[in-house]
Amino acid sequence: MNLKLIILHLVFSCSVCALQAQTGIIKGNVKDAKSNDAMIGATVMIDGTQLGTITDFDGNFVIPEVKAGVCKVIISSIGYANTEIEYVRVEAYKSTIINSSLIESSQIIEGVEVTAQRKTGSDVSVVSEIRQLANIAVGVSSQQITKTQDRDASQVVRRVPGVSIFDDRFIVVRGLNERYNTVLLNDIITPSTEVDEVILI
Repeated sequence: MNLKLIILHLVFSCSVCALQAQTGIIKGNVKDAKSNDAMIGATVMIDGTQLGTITDFDGNFVIPEVKAGVCKVIISSIGYANTEIEYVRVEAYKSTIINSSLIESSQIIEGVEVTAQRKTGSDVSVVSEIRQLANIAVGVSSQQITKTQDRDASQVVRRVPGVSIFDDRFIVVRGLNERYNTVLLNDIITPSTEVDEVILI
């Protein structure tokens, strides 16, 4: 009885090994359909499996140990439309030859939007902003202010050429009387502490 079980086990094992050995090879060449040049680095995969490879410098590829039967081969590459070859018959211990080509895929881009945040406060940004102004202007960047020992806006303004502070309260531009100068903060005219002062714009 035991001998019969051993014989059956050996027969079953041999049958399984024979079934597992039923594999073949898929190989071939891939070219560019338009230029007929060899496709280098194209991906060749057996659909539904992890079996695959890439083409070499001549566009050739070899996929060994493919299970015998019928399968689908998918060939792909960046910038090209996928090529699907169905009903590829693989016979045990034999090589199946596939010579195919890829067609270049043209994609239309509707538009590209580039967004960025403008950097302000540096010397370069202040100079760039001054150049775009229609009027004559002088600016002091926050980057430059941090390099100095100025403690308030009054001390900063004193560094601007042609500008001075009168009585620690009024800004005098190139000797023009303080009543004819206007101070704006964030594009808004600042209120004056002088009741009788007349502001001309």
